[in-house]
Amino acid sequence: MNVVSASLKKPLLVAFLLAVLTFTLFSPAFRYDFVNYDDDIYVYENAHTLSGLNISGIEYAFTSTAGGSWMPLTWISYMLDGSVWGNRPVGFHFTNVLLHSLAVAVLFLASLRLTKRFGASLFVAALFAVHPLRVESVVWIAERKDVLNALFWMLGLLAYVRYVEKPNAARYAWVFFCLLLGLTSKPMAVTFPIALLLLDHWPLNRLGSNWTEFRANAWPLLREKIPLLLFCVAVAAITILTQNGEGAVNAIHAPLQMKLLRVADNYGFYAHKFFWPSQLAILYPVGKVIWWRAGICAVSIAAMICLSLRWLFRFPWLAVGLFWFIATLLPVIGFIHVGHITVADRYSYIPSVGIAVVIAGAFGVLAGRAQLRVVIAALAIAVVLAAAVVTRANLPRWQNSLTLLEDSLKKGPHEVAYNNLAVYYKAHGNVDASIEACDKAIELYPDYAEAFNNRGLAREAKRDYIAALADFDRAIQLQPDSAINHNNRGSAFLHSGDTQHAMEDFNTAIKLKPDYATAYSNRGSAWADLGNFEAAIKDCTEAIKYDPGLADAWNNLGNFYSRLGDLSRAIDDYSEAIKLRPAEALYYNNRGAGFFMLKRYTAAKSDLETCRSLGGQPNPALVHDLDEAIKQTNK
Repeated sequence: MNVVSASLKKPLLVAFLLAVLTFTLFSPAFRYDFVNYDDDIYVYENAHTLSGLNISGIEYAFTSTAGGSWMPLTWISYMLDGSVWGNRPVGFHFTNVLLHSLAVAVLFLASLRLTKRFGASLFVAALFAVHPLRVESVVWIAERKDVLNALFWMLGLLAYVRYVEKPNAARYAWVFFCLLLGLTSKPMAVTFPIALLLLDHWPLNRLGSNWTEFRANAWPLLREKIPLLLFCVAVAAITILTQNGEGAVNAIHAPLQMKLLRVADNYGFYAHKFFWPSQLAILYPVGKVIWWRAGICAVSIAAMICLSLRWLFRFPWLAVGLFWFIATLLPVIGFIHVGHITVADRYSYIPSVGIAVVIAGAFGVLAGRAQLRVVIAALAIAVVLAAAVVTRANLPRWQNSLTLLEDSLKKGPHEVAYNNLAVYYKAHGNVDASIEACDKAIELYPDYAEAFNNRGLAREAKRDYIAALADFDRAIQLQPDSAINHNNRGSAFLHSGDTQHAMEDFNTAIKLKPDYATAYSNRGSAWADLGNFEAAIKDCTEAIKYDPGLADAWNNLGNFYSRLGDLSRAIDDYSEAIKLRPAEALYYNNRGAGFFMLKRYTAAKSDLETCRSLGGQPNPALVHDLDEAIKQTNK
């Protein structure tokens, strides 16, 4: 913890080693799959991401609020991965881990330049790197915004130190630029100017060493941050508006004192998880506030604040670390609900640095006694190693959707976990389990539109169209402006033979979401049922324009051209569908029928065998006719 010359300790080498060790710790994630909690929105069902970086993708990045936030730089990073890796999760995991490792290295360099304390800087960066609360932000592909924002946040700290060392417009512009990149990665960077004000007190000592100097210097330093603060206010306003528009913000109808108790309880949650990171989960149950526990948290926070203010100049790191933790958590502390959660491990990503600073400062005070230095150094190393061990043990729960959601439900019931588990079960053919999981989600949250929608899909898969339509009706009643709900009800109408009502729902879905590729594809099927193949082909072509990776649209085109007698074109479209989804048995059956009509019997037989090997049931009449044709050919 002693003050040392940074140049003697080769800080760049240490930063590099920190990054390598961090990268190695999280490297098992490279073997993990996508999870069906937001990874679909951002990556594997997002045509813009999978199409890679291009002009239309950049336009989408700056205009999209998918996921509930405006974060163009995060979208661009996904598209870059899409260009290189396609739909393979390994590349997206690689980028997440790399960004976190770089953020760790830059945090160390920034802390060392700020404090000139090698040991303390190393401890803060190492604990930030390996703490178990980091797992969610680093391993969850959908949390790219966290690690990307953190990198620019740490670079912003470095830029600010340079500015303080020699204030000028050019160096201030670099601080603003880092903030701009951070905010366009994740809006939670709005608290960055507050962090800079805290650093002005310590370790930069720009506010002075007593209350008189503090009061005299406070306004000039606050005024210095006004351009940064105004930009943050603008982004915060945009974020609130977009989250409201996406339905991600839920109002909390409770007395003010209960809201404050919830906030105090949430602060207690993060502090507890930092010091005892057990029973970590992707989704924590939202229960009623336990007033006595929340009261203890509130009193503890108030006591810590009073103590830090009393020792503001004696132990300045205490106030800086404590207020860093409090301030950077403010946007997500629970004044409002975001989705179905009030707390999440990922929200502690930047705030946890504040607690690490407090611990490092306390260790530094104790290490001032010569007889304790070895003990404190050993304790610091033990803390970091213990955190790394727990982190490594927490990684396997992120292997795939099933392991993640089952792990979460073992630690407490949550409607979103049940709902997403239902999606997983249906995708893997276990429709009954999917319905049961939806039932549990609806039991926990009776107005959960998405669970009604997913139960409708599962019931439709069982051809229970009456029950499916009832579920879709309820989903639409709860979310009348949801294009997905209208599209899915239209699909159920179509499969039940009610083409007219199906067409109405598809029209509504497209009106609500003009680039909704699946709705165009489904409406194409409805047009085909009505005998209008020109309109059917037009709609499926439109679907492919918006989502070239939509295999069903290619398959539908193949069906339409086949019925029109253009078998060569049909074969090409079926082949494209198979290329996109090679495990879909139906596509092989359809292409096999095309090959049969072209009298390419060997190719037809191969496709039908592949259909059967994938668990499909080839058309019995087609199989019979093909066998007869082969017999005749061999005579």
